[in-house]
Amino acid sequence: MVGRLPGSPRTRAAAFLLLTAVCALIVYRYVNLTPTVEGAFFFSSDDPQVQADREIHRIFPTQAQLIISVAAPDIRSPAYGSRIQAFALELMALPDVISVKDIRHGPDNLQDAFDSPLWRRLLISDDGRSTNLIVTLTAENSAETIPPMEKLIAKYESEDFRIAVSGIPYVVEQIRRHSARDLRIFSAASLVLFSLLLALIYRSLPLVVGTVTACVLAALLTLIVQGFTRLDPGVLLANVGTIVFVLALSHIVFLVANWREAARENPTGGDWVAEALRRTGPASFWAMVTTLLGFLSLFLAEARPLRQFGLSVAVGALIAIGCAYLVFPSFLELAAPRRKERAPGLVTEGRRLLAHRHKWLLPLCGSLVLLGFLGLPQLNTDPSLLSFFAAGSPLRQGLERIDRSGGSSPLDLVVRDPHGAKLNTGKAFERLWALQQELERDPAVGVVMSLPVLLAEADRAPLSFLLT
Repeated sequence: MVGRLPGSPRTRAAAFLLLTAVCALIVYRYVNLTPTVEGAFFFSSDDPQVQADREIHRIFPTQAQLIISVAAPDIRSPAYGSRIQAFALELMALPDVISVKDIRHGPDNLQDAFDSPLWRRLLISDDGRSTNLIVTLTAENSAETIPPMEKLIAKYESEDFRIAVSGIPYVVEQIRRHSARDLRIFSAASLVLFSLLLALIYRSLPLVVGTVTACVLAALLTLIVQGFTRLDPGVLLANVGTIVFVLALSHIVFLVANWREAARENPTGGDWVAEALRRTGPASFWAMVTTLLGFLSLFLAEARPLRQFGLSVAVGALIAIGCAYLVFPSFLELAAPRRKERAPGLVTEGRRLLAHRHKWLLPLCGSLVLLGFLGLPQLNTDPSLLSFFAAGSPLRQGLERIDRSGGSSPLDLVVRDPHGAKLNTGKAFERLWALQQELERDPAVGVVMSLPVLLAEADRAPLSFLLT
């Protein structure tokens, strides 16, 4: 019968405990639990937007960049300029940094930056209280680039030299760190909380140890399969183990309930474990099938990590029912069912409540649904980017400061004449400049850099009238 393996229950239980320890070691040593954070998380590789973005980067190759904003009481003071210069020189010395543009490396001086149509947009905030450093990187390998930069920032930061950072490599690294931390917290919290709850409910050491062993083993096996099959759910990795843990627990809860019911019905003897497996098996199977289909439906999603997340949990659903029915029964055989309920009055009242129809229940549920509809107009269906990050966190503070001083979310626009004409004519320049001005008037736009701005900067050069 399912769940009844050879050997004594104590031997089997010890073997499963050893297997769980071995799986934990394999996950620790060989499975990469660092979440992968991708810029195109919400899109599939064949999405038109992703393809257009790739085409833009093919035509106009760019390197990863960071924007570092430095605020001070007086950005015109010599002391501020000297610290900016020293800070920029140390940034340039980092191995992954190609170049740094700031008020000392780019414009001739601070006043030149204020007068320049190019540097004024790039380096000076609208309120004139901070300046930017534009850091160009060799690659977006944020795990290696960001930590030494953070040490350098901590070295220079002070009350009169406040530093904020933004840019895709920095944001990706922060999300990766938070996702890895969430994975550890979710796993530890679910293990501790469920263990305490099981101890409170079951009051039986074999049941608690068996439940935790089966659930943890299911989660570990899922992570092993996911790691060796290269399934990558991205930032959703932190959720996979917790979901599989709960899926295994759901089967075990009903197994224990039916095991106790079988013991109450036949207290003189009998194979209570076999009876519990027989009673629970069909319901567990169909619960597993519906869970499997639910997560496999994520294959209809656009994002590849979402599809891989659905497949990971679908595999976990199969592993969860296997652990519940193969691992847990050995521990169940070691436990003794309670002969008396600790709160018979409460149990009796609960059964009585659920055994009868209640005419007031349907109107109550309908009223709650209608009340919920009243709140739908207040639902924010288009939250800002900043709302995804905790208020007061360094990541959000950096985004807010840099967003106010010029924008933190870059958008690439490619302009082409519909008739294929070249854009080196006076008429084309006038239309491009009109587009530049129109974009700058949009309240959601910070800084706009375009060909007309570069030409306006070139026009400041000596003998610029000789330039075409």
